[in-house]
Amino acid sequence: MPRITIVTVNWYSGCYLADLVTHLCAKAHDPRALAFLVMDNTAGRDGDLRELTALRAQVHVEPLDTAGRTGSRAHAMALNRAMGLVATEYCIVVDPDVHVFEPQWDRFCLEQLDRHGAAAIGAPYPPWKVGKYHDFPSPPFCLFNVEALRPTGLDWTPFCRGPLGDMGTFALRQVGRLGPIVTRRRYERSRWCRRWAAWVERQLGVFSRDTGWRIAREARRQGLRSVLFETVVAPGHGVAVSGTPRERALAALAGQYELFTWAGRPIVVHKYGSAGWPWRTELGDDLEHWQRCIATVEADEAMGDPAEER
Repeated sequence: MPRITIVTVNWYSGCYLADLVTHLCAKAHDPRALAFLVMDNTAGRDGDLRELTALRAQVHVEPLDTAGRTGSRAHAMALNRAMGLVATEYCIVVDPDVHVFEPQWDRFCLEQLDRHGAAAIGAPYPPWKVGKYHDFPSPPFCLFNVEALRPTGLDWTPFCRGPLGDMGTFALRQVGRLGPIVTRRRYERSRWCRRWAAWVERQLGVFSRDTGWRIAREARRQGLRSVLFETVVAPGHGVAVSGTPRERALAALAGQYELFTWAGRPIVVHKYGSAGWPWRTELGDDLEHWQRCIATVEADEAMGDPAEER
């Protein structure tokens, strides 16, 4: 009987989904407790989704007409629709281009929720995404107790309700990010930029209201606890030139993608094709580089690292 529904949204990302389903099942403490709900925003046009039918997992694909919505609005529409279809005690919202390193990740997450009396656990928006919320798990990986989080409304809608509000949000974002100045690379390299980011977020709060900001706001208001993974902020480009292959691979993942850790060990990495230009990286769209780095880390984990105590 499924206990956790894994919700993901497909927009021509079927090439990632078979791997996501396979590795989440392989690493789970109890793969039989997992059910996958794929919200297909291509309405069946992504041929790569056919690979999912060959997997020995509980996968349901729900075709969706986004009615002309694109980007974050289409993504949030799919998540909102999915919330009405989830019938398990727990749910994870996860992006297709996510890889989980943690063995028995399902047991680990549920134990942390119990230990901290929390409603949710996962990866926050990285600090270089200035103006977004950083105090609650974000859509790339957010596992939550459905009933505990239901009082928030579970509304993933981004931005504002109308065009005037969106215009105001856009203008405020330009102020907070100093137009084109505050980028990921400058955040990593510049102490001044990091100080500015911290100051402006204290003054303006969440001024880049991306997917899930309403849930994070309501959780804050209602005093609901969450457990957050740690974001690795890589200095410079984050690619080490020395060290073990594993260390170099982790440095590359941290510098080119979004790497999250727990107690010093890697737990989740989000590829995020860096479509948003302020956060774009040199190898953000390089699928082979992403896969090589993950394979190197996984191979090292399989051999057993004496310096890594779990």
